[in-house]
Amino acid sequence: MDSLLTRVPITVEATAGGRFIARADLKLEAESDTAEAAVAQLQARAEPMSLPVAAPGQNPWLAVAGMWKDTDPELIAQWRKAIEENRQLQEEEDRLREEAES
Repeated sequence: MDSLLTRVPITVEATAGGRFIARADLKLEAESDTAEAAVAQLQARAEPMSLPVAAPGQNPWLAVAGMWKDTDPELIAQWRKAIEENRQLQEEEDRLREEAES
């Protein structure tokens, strides 16, 4: 199993004293002499936790993208049709609102 912090966005910044601070959105913080050591300290503290969050620079939706595409083609077709109908309704509402405002 991968570490929690391979799935949590982390920022690393250099301090005025030449050390590095690694911060995660979990409000955890670790300070050390190198960026790698600060991240390692943060990982050691966070390991018991289990939250499904994205790694830095990754889109969290990519993990589930396409997961149903081959499961039920009819369901997917219905879903796409509903999305298109909703989009058309929204565009019509927007058009009517714009006409009323002008």
